[in-house]
Amino acid sequence: MLVRSFFKNESDLHISYSQFTRYLRGETKLSLKKMKYFQSYLLEKVDIVTDLLIPRISIDIQAQPIQVDLTELLSTPTTLNFLAYFLCYKENLFNKFDVILTHSEAVPLAIGFSQTLYIPWYTISYRPPSARPEQISQYPYLIDQELVSTVYFNQKRPGIRNKRVLIINDYVRKGGLLDILFRVVEDNSGEVSYLLALIGIGSLWKSLFTELHGRLKVLYFLSQ
Repeated sequence: MLVRSFFKNESDLHISYSQFTRYLRGETKLSLKKMKYFQSYLLEKVDIVTDLLIPRISIDIQAQPIQVDLTELLSTPTTLNFLAYFLCYKENLFNKFDVILTHSEAVPLAIGFSQTLYIPWYTISYRPPSARPEQISQYPYLIDQELVSTVYFNQKRPGIRNKRVLIINDYVRKGGLLDILFRVVEDNSGEVSYLLALIGIGSLWKSLFTELHGRLKVLYFLSQ
């Protein structure tokens, strides 16, 4: 992991990974000098896609539709924490959101952003979770050619009413899951302030989110 090698030769500026994660959780503070040095390193030395994303995803471009396997990436908290911090710093995302909303497959990614931004995260699923889900059934949804009549909160109903919401997604192809997330926010009088997805496949989804006007970030694009 890249963060483990920071500042080996300069003990006064060294940041260990454990110290970095404690900083993300608010359990320790880092000096201004350390943070400036750390952030300049991120901007100058780290390519978020090639260094963190591409080595940890598996893509089958022969499959129709293209298949993306993010198991290795989403099962590596150190990488996700670093990725979240990098993007929050580079895109200046601090103090801009009240909550995070995601779906069940992207929970590990959402947790990384939650720890970095110090805001709660909530998740929805279109398959019934095991523990007392709360149903949302105002709309029928079409996801990957499957008609879904009910969506579930995997936790208690999220406190997103009148909140600024950061939507986190792993990858987007047609935008079906994202459309659900947007509707959930709208039904609770919240505002989608920013949308982040790791991978965008094809272009069908783009027309759904043109209203975001620069508040959309996709790290890596694949042609369908």
